[in-house]
Amino acid sequence: MKTTERKLSKYKFRAEMFNDCVTTLKLFNGVLQSLRFGGRYSQSIEFNYNIQIGSFGEPEVEIISQLTYQEIKWILERVQNGHVMVQSLSTSDSYTGNRDGDYDGFTPNSMVEYKKYLNTIDDE
Repeated sequence: MKTTERKLSKYKFRAEMFNDCVTTLKLFNGVLQSLRFGGRYSQSIEFNYNIQIGSFGEPEVEIISQLTYQEIKWILERVQNGHVMVQSLSTSDSYTGNRDGDYDGFTPNSMVEYKKYLNTIDDE
């Protein structure tokens, strides 16, 4: 597995319910722990988030991290009924909250499958 250095990027998505955000952040924590000890990054992985309530009462989450768009999308696809998060995911500066992203439903849940996935994506 190759080791890469990444710059910080900002992404944003919305969720149907606050519980979706809690579940998602727990999942991010597990993946980040695996990456930290798996050697994919040569530096510690920075991950910060901010949750706000959108205009219609739905939670909106902004993530500032070294994770790529593809990695964040992969994690969001693991959340049961996480399709709204996946479809609304975009960079913070182009975020509209619209559900216009792809959702292919690919949801392997084991870390072994995640590590295989990491080896298939290109670094941006």
